[in-house]
Amino acid sequence: MKNYTVKKVIIILFILISTFGYSASWEILIVEQDTFYLKKSLLTKYYFPPFQCMSSISDKKAVWEIKNNKLYLTKLVYDTLFYNKFGRDKFHVDTLKVPSFAKWINDTISIDYGKPVALLRMGRGIINYVNYFESEMQLIIENGEVVSICKYQNEKKENGISIFNENLMDTMVKVLNNNIRWDSLLFNCPERTWVEDIFMLEIYKNGKISIKLYDEEAIKNGDYSDDCKELFVRKKEINRILSSLKFNRIKKHNEIIDCELIFDIRYDFLTKKILNPYSIR
Repeated sequence: MKNYTVKKVIIILFILISTFGYSASWEILIVEQDTFYLKKSLLTKYYFPPFQCMSSISDKKAVWEIKNNKLYLTKLVYDTLFYNKFGRDKFHVDTLKVPSFAKWINDTISIDYGKPVALLRMGRGIINYVNYFESEMQLIIENGEVVSICKYQNEKKENGISIFNENLMDTMVKVLNNNIRWDSLLFNCPERTWVEDIFMLEIYKNGKISIKLYDEEAIKNGDYSDDCKELFVRKKEINRILSSLKFNRIKKHNEIIDCELIFDIRYDFLTKKILNPYSIR
Protein backbone atom coordinates (compact mmCIF):
# COMPACT_ATOMS: atom_id res chain seq x y z
CA MET A 1 0.00 0.00 0.00
CA LYS A 2 2.84 2.37 -0.80
CA ASN A 3 0.94 5.18 -2.53
CA TYR A 4 -1.95 5.00 -0.07
CA THR A 5 0.54 5.42 2.78
CA VAL A 6 2.29 8.35 1.08
CA LYS A 7 -1.00 10.18 0.66
CA LYS A 8 -1.80 9.48 4.32
CA VAL A 9 1.46 11.16 5.37
CA ILE A 10 0.82 14.19 3.14
CA ILE A 11 -2.64 14.63 4.66
CA ILE A 12 -1.17 14.42 8.16
CA LEU A 13 1.39 17.17 7.40
CA PHE A 14 -1.31 19.38 5.90
CA ILE A 15 -3.52 19.07 8.99
CA LEU A 16 -0.58 19.85 11.27
CA ILE A 17 0.14 23.08 9.40
CA SER A 18 -3.53 24.05 9.17
CA THR A 19 -4.24 23.30 12.82
CA PHE A 20 -1.22 24.72 14.56
CA GLY A 21 0.19 27.23 12.05
CA TYR A 22 3.77 28.42 12.05
CA SER A 23 3.86 30.26 15.38
CA ALA A 24 3.02 29.80 19.02
CA SER A 25 0.11 32.26 18.90
CA TRP A 26 -2.92 31.98 21.09
CA GLU A 27 -5.79 33.92 22.58
CA ILE A 28 -7.51 32.89 25.79
CA LEU A 29 -10.72 33.97 27.46
CA ILE A 30 -11.34 33.95 31.22
CA VAL A 31 -14.96 33.40 32.20
CA GLU A 32 -15.91 33.05 35.87
CA GLN A 33 -12.27 32.23 36.72
CA ASP A 34 -12.19 29.41 34.14
CA THR A 35 -9.69 29.69 31.28
CA PHE A 36 -10.53 28.71 27.69
CA TYR A 37 -8.57 28.83 24.43
CA LEU A 38 -10.38 30.68 21.65
CA LYS A 39 -10.93 28.91 18.34
CA LYS A 40 -10.86 32.16 16.36
CA SER A 41 -9.06 35.44 16.86
CA LEU A 42 -10.83 38.42 18.39
CA LEU A 43 -7.91 40.73 17.72
CA THR A 44 -8.73 40.71 14.01
CA LYS A 45 -11.95 42.55 14.94
CA TYR A 46 -9.91 45.55 16.04
CA TYR A 47 -10.00 48.46 13.57
CA PHE A 48 -6.45 49.80 13.88
CA PRO A 49 -3.10 48.21 12.97
CA PRO A 50 -1.30 46.00 13.87
CA PHE A 51 -4.25 43.63 13.75
CA GLN A 52 -4.75 44.11 10.01
CA CYS A 53 -1.23 42.82 9.38
CA MET A 54 -1.05 39.04 8.97
CA SER A 55 2.48 38.89 10.36
CA SER A 56 1.50 40.63 13.57
CA ILE A 57 -1.67 38.56 13.92
CA SER A 58 0.35 35.35 13.80
CA ASP A 59 2.84 36.63 16.38
CA LYS A 60 0.52 37.72 19.16
CA LYS A 61 -0.74 36.37 22.45
CA ALA A 62 -3.79 37.86 24.11
CA VAL A 63 -5.83 37.40 27.26
CA TRP A 64 -9.51 38.39 27.34
CA GLU A 65 -11.75 38.39 30.38
CA ILE A 66 -15.46 38.73 31.11
CA LYS A 67 -16.02 41.10 34.04
CA ASN A 68 -19.48 42.27 35.09
CA ASN A 69 -20.87 41.05 31.76
CA LYS A 70 -18.35 43.08 29.79
CA LEU A 71 -15.47 41.88 27.62
CA TYR A 72 -12.00 43.24 28.35
CA LEU A 73 -8.65 42.75 26.68
CA THR A 74 -6.44 42.39 29.76
CA LYS A 75 -3.10 41.34 28.29
CA LEU A 76 -1.40 41.71 24.92
CA VAL A 77 2.04 40.27 24.16
CA TYR A 78 4.01 40.45 20.90
CA ASP A 79 6.83 38.31 19.64
CA THR A 80 10.17 40.04 20.38
CA LEU A 81 11.68 38.93 17.08
CA PHE A 82 8.77 40.51 15.24
CA TYR A 83 9.35 43.79 17.08
CA ASN A 84 13.03 43.79 16.23
CA LYS A 85 12.35 43.06 12.56
CA PHE A 86 9.55 45.52 11.87
CA GLY A 87 9.71 48.05 14.67
CA ARG A 88 7.08 48.88 17.25
CA ASP A 89 6.02 52.28 15.88
CA LYS A 90 5.46 50.99 12.34
CA PHE A 91 2.21 49.27 13.34
CA HIS A 92 1.10 51.68 16.08
CA VAL A 93 0.93 49.04 18.79
CA ASP A 94 0.31 51.75 21.39
CA THR A 95 -3.04 52.71 19.85
CA LEU A 96 -4.59 50.10 22.13
CA LYS A 97 -3.95 50.16 25.88
CA VAL A 98 -4.58 47.21 28.14
CA PRO A 99 -6.66 46.52 30.05
CA SER A 100 -9.22 47.87 27.60
CA PHE A 101 -13.01 47.50 27.35
CA ALA A 102 -13.57 45.74 24.00
CA LYS A 103 -16.45 47.91 22.82
CA TRP A 104 -15.53 47.21 19.17
CA ILE A 105 -16.43 43.51 19.50
CA ASN A 106 -19.72 42.32 18.03
CA ASP A 107 -19.43 38.57 17.71
CA THR A 108 -20.55 35.13 18.82
CA ILE A 109 -17.82 33.27 20.71
CA SER A 110 -18.02 29.48 20.84
CA ILE A 111 -15.87 27.62 23.38
CA ASP A 112 -15.35 23.87 23.58
CA TYR A 113 -14.61 22.39 27.01
CA GLY A 114 -14.73 19.16 28.98
CA LYS A 115 -13.35 15.87 27.69
CA PRO A 116 -12.38 15.72 23.99
CA VAL A 117 -13.34 12.77 21.82
CA ALA A 118 -11.29 9.77 22.92
CA LEU A 119 -10.18 8.94 19.36
CA LEU A 120 -7.72 11.82 19.34
CA ARG A 121 -5.25 10.52 16.81
CA MET A 122 -5.18 9.46 13.21
CA GLY A 123 -2.03 7.78 11.98
CA ARG A 124 0.83 9.27 13.95
CA GLY A 125 -0.58 11.79 16.35
CA ILE A 126 -3.21 13.77 14.44
CA ILE A 127 -6.48 14.98 15.91
CA ASN A 128 -9.74 14.32 14.13
CA TYR A 129 -10.74 16.83 11.44
CA VAL A 130 -13.79 17.69 13.51
CA ASN A 131 -12.78 17.45 17.14
CA TYR A 132 -15.75 16.89 19.45
CA PHE A 133 -15.90 17.94 23.09
CA GLU A 134 -18.34 17.04 25.84
CA SER A 135 -19.59 20.60 26.24
CA GLU A 136 -19.82 23.94 24.48
CA MET A 137 -20.41 27.47 25.73
CA GLN A 138 -21.66 30.18 23.39
CA LEU A 139 -21.36 33.87 24.25
CA ILE A 140 -23.05 36.60 22.23
CA ILE A 141 -21.17 39.91 22.46
CA GLU A 142 -22.66 43.23 21.35
CA ASN A 143 -20.49 46.36 21.57
CA GLY A 144 -18.31 44.56 24.08
CA GLU A 145 -21.17 43.59 26.39
CA VAL A 146 -22.30 40.01 27.01
CA VAL A 147 -25.98 39.77 26.10
CA SER A 148 -26.28 35.98 26.24
CA ILE A 149 -24.43 32.93 27.57
CA CYS A 150 -25.67 29.46 26.56
CA LYS A 151 -24.15 26.17 27.68
CA TYR A 152 -24.71 22.91 25.81
CA GLN A 153 -24.00 19.24 26.48
CA ASN A 154 -22.86 17.58 23.26
CA GLU A 155 -23.78 13.98 24.08
CA LYS A 156 -27.21 12.39 24.44
CA LYS A 157 -26.89 9.91 27.31
CA GLU A 158 -28.52 6.68 26.13
CA ASN A 159 -26.63 3.94 28.03
CA GLY A 160 -24.48 3.45 24.97
CA ILE A 161 -20.75 3.71 24.37
CA SER A 162 -19.46 7.24 24.89
CA ILE A 163 -17.00 8.64 22.36
CA PHE A 164 -15.57 10.66 25.27
CA ASN A 165 -14.65 7.56 27.30
CA GLU A 166 -10.86 7.34 27.49
CA ASN A 167 -11.08 3.54 27.04
CA LEU A 168 -13.11 3.82 23.83
CA MET A 169 -10.42 2.44 21.52
CA ASP A 170 -9.59 -0.45 23.87
CA THR A 171 -13.29 -1.33 23.99
CA MET A 172 -13.56 -1.35 20.20
CA VAL A 173 -10.41 -3.47 19.82
CA LYS A 174 -11.67 -5.98 22.40
CA VAL A 175 -15.00 -6.35 20.57
CA LEU A 176 -13.16 -6.80 17.26
CA ASN A 177 -10.84 -9.49 18.60
CA ASN A 178 -13.75 -11.38 20.16
CA ASN A 179 -15.65 -11.49 16.87
CA ILE A 180 -13.15 -11.15 14.02
CA ARG A 181 -12.98 -13.87 11.39
CA TRP A 182 -9.26 -13.58 10.72
CA ASP A 183 -9.25 -16.06 7.84
CA SER A 184 -11.73 -13.89 5.93
CA LEU A 185 -9.29 -10.95 5.83
CA LEU A 186 -7.01 -10.28 2.86
CA PHE A 187 -3.43 -9.00 3.13
CA ASN A 188 -1.13 -8.37 0.19
CA CYS A 189 2.07 -7.60 2.07
CA PRO A 190 4.04 -10.81 2.78
CA GLU A 191 7.14 -8.85 3.81
CA ARG A 192 5.33 -7.09 6.69
CA THR A 193 4.51 -8.31 10.19
CA TRP A 194 1.65 -5.83 10.61
CA VAL A 195 -0.62 -3.48 8.66
CA GLU A 196 -2.75 -0.51 9.69
CA ASP A 197 -6.03 0.67 8.19
CA ILE A 198 -7.68 4.07 8.63
CA PHE A 199 -11.44 4.04 9.10
CA MET A 200 -14.29 6.49 9.59
CA LEU A 201 -16.72 5.69 12.39
CA GLU A 202 -20.07 7.29 11.51
CA ILE A 203 -22.75 7.70 14.16
CA TYR A 204 -25.95 8.84 12.47
CA LYS A 205 -28.78 10.89 13.92
CA ASN A 206 -31.02 7.83 13.93
CA GLY A 207 -28.50 5.91 16.06
CA LYS A 208 -27.23 3.63 13.30
CA ILE A 209 -23.51 2.96 12.99
CA SER A 210 -21.45 2.62 9.83
CA ILE A 211 -17.76 2.04 9.15
CA LYS A 212 -16.10 3.39 6.03
CA LEU A 213 -12.55 3.52 4.77
CA TYR A 214 -10.88 6.87 5.18
CA ASP A 215 -10.92 8.58 1.74
CA GLU A 216 -13.16 5.77 0.50
CA GLU A 217 -14.55 7.63 -2.51
CA ALA A 218 -11.05 8.38 -3.79
CA ILE A 219 -10.12 4.72 -3.40
CA LYS A 220 -13.25 3.65 -5.32
CA ASN A 221 -12.45 6.14 -8.07
CA GLY A 222 -9.02 4.63 -8.55
CA ASP A 223 -7.05 7.64 -7.28
CA TYR A 224 -4.53 5.22 -5.79
CA SER A 225 -2.36 3.01 -7.96
CA ASP A 226 -2.50 0.20 -5.40
CA ASP A 227 -4.87 -2.72 -5.69
CA CYS A 228 -7.22 -1.79 -2.86
CA LYS A 229 -9.55 -4.77 -3.04
CA GLU A 230 -8.18 -6.09 0.23
CA LEU A 231 -9.06 -2.81 1.97
CA PHE A 232 -12.74 -3.27 1.19
CA VAL A 233 -12.65 -6.88 2.33
CA ARG A 234 -11.24 -5.82 5.69
CA LYS A 235 -13.66 -2.90 5.94
CA LYS A 236 -16.60 -5.23 5.41
CA GLU A 237 -15.51 -7.40 8.33
CA ILE A 238 -14.82 -4.44 10.63
CA ASN A 239 -18.18 -2.91 9.72
CA ARG A 240 -19.97 -6.22 10.39
CA ILE A 241 -18.73 -6.17 13.97
CA LEU A 242 -18.72 -2.51 14.99
CA SER A 243 -22.02 -1.55 13.33
CA SER A 244 -23.80 -3.75 15.88
CA LEU A 245 -22.57 -1.60 18.77
CA LYS A 246 -24.67 1.10 20.39
CA PHE A 247 -23.05 4.52 20.77
CA ASN A 248 -24.46 7.60 22.46
CA ARG A 249 -25.51 10.10 19.82
CA ILE A 250 -23.89 13.53 19.49
CA LYS A 251 -25.64 16.90 19.73
CA LYS A 252 -24.88 20.41 18.52
CA HIS A 253 -26.82 23.17 20.29
CA ASN A 254 -29.30 20.57 21.56
CA GLU A 255 -29.92 19.17 18.06
CA ILE A 256 -28.78 15.60 17.35
CA ILE A 257 -26.30 15.53 14.46
CA ASP A 258 -24.40 13.00 12.37
CA CYS A 259 -20.94 12.37 13.78
CA GLU A 260 -17.79 11.19 11.98
CA LEU A 261 -14.61 10.04 13.73
CA ILE A 262 -11.31 8.92 12.28
CA PHE A 263 -9.48 5.98 13.82
CA ASP A 264 -6.97 3.37 12.77
CA ILE A 265 -6.33 -0.20 13.85
CA ARG A 266 -3.32 -2.48 13.50
CA TYR A 267 -3.47 -6.09 12.31
CA ASP A 268 -0.65 -8.07 13.88
CA PHE A 269 0.24 -11.11 11.74
CA LEU A 270 2.36 -12.78 14.42
CA THR A 271 -0.43 -13.01 17.00
CA LYS A 272 -3.37 -12.78 14.60
CA LYS A 273 -4.79 -10.07 16.78
CA ILE A 274 -6.01 -6.55 16.22
CA LEU A 275 -4.05 -4.05 18.30
CA ASN A 276 -4.78 -0.55 19.50
CA PRO A 277 -2.08 1.46 17.67
CA TYR A 278 -2.44 4.39 20.06
CA SER A 279 -1.35 2.32 23.04
CA ILE A 280 1.85 0.99 21.42
CA ARG A 281 3.33 4.27 20.11
